Amino acid sequence: MASLKAFKELNLAVSKRKKEEEEEEKEEEEEKGEEEEKEEEEEEKKREEEEEEEEEEEEEEEEEEEEEEEEEEEDNDGNDNNTVSLSAFQRKVFR
Repeated sequence: MASLKAFKELNLAVSKRKKEEEEEEKEEEEEKGEEEEKEEEEEEKKREEEEEEEEEEEEEEEEEEEEEEEEEEEDNDGNDNNTVSLSAFQRKVFR
């Protein structure tokens, strides 16, 4: 009888230990899952920031191109005026 009682106690202790190990494994898996989720969120944020930076750079480049085009148009307009003024100047000089 004593050996049967000791066996039951030992079996109960082993069962408890198995449950504890299973709970620990579940907790570890949950922690890993949370860490992976955090890492994924951080990576997503980085990607979004990079995309925003790229969009800003593209917008800046477009603005610069537009400004350059406007300057070229102004220069071209200015050249016409300068040409006229130069022609008028030349007329005065040659008179």
